[in-house]
Amino acid sequence: GLVFTGTVAPYGHHVSIIARVPAGVVQDTNGNGNAESAVKSIIFDNISPLVTALTTDVAITNVAPLDVTVTFNENILDSTFLYTDLKATGGTALNSLAKVTATAYTLVQSLDGASAGDLLGSTVAVDGRFMFAGAPGANSLSIYVYDAGLWGVSQTAITASGNYGSALDMDSQWAVVGAPTDSSGAAYIYLLTGTTATLAST
Repeated sequence: GLVFTGTVAPYGHHVSIIARVPAGVVQDTNGNGNAESAVKSIIFDNISPLVTALTTDVAITNVAPLDVTVTFNENILDSTFLYTDLKATGGTALNSLAKVTATAYTLVQSLDGASAGDLLGSTVAVDGRFMFAGAPGANSLSIYVYDAGLWGVSQTAITASGNYGSALDMDSQWAVVGAPTDSSGAAYIYLLTGTTATLAST
């Protein structure tokens, strides 16, 4: 039989196109009209998927790692979304990705690449643009600065021992970090200026 090719122009960017040939529109050489064809349905979609929400359960926490939920405006191919696609300042996405709905995925993000033994977030203090998060298991401290709507790590301080970071306090332009098991105990005093925390005294 004869084969004809036609062109269909979609009415929009995301539409269902239904193609068919009605009965009796053509005739053979004996005058017989055609029977109606089967229906062919095609989804036309040339709109890129969008991330409609990037959320966590809390705005501030002393628990690490933490979950981040990514929600898209439509279904995506699971194989195209990887945990490494989550980019973060002050943290690293771990190899954990779970699909929770048809369009939402939950990833686990580790703050500053910290391990569970570091106990990052055991102590947290916030004042103005600064947030201190202690990790006494690693004798370290992560210093965050709030800028342009985001918290980002600006400095990481580490000492040799003493459970440094197990006690924190902040007031205006000063911050105190305790290391209670360092010899007879120690306190580190930081001066906060601009986006920098400078060790002023121990």
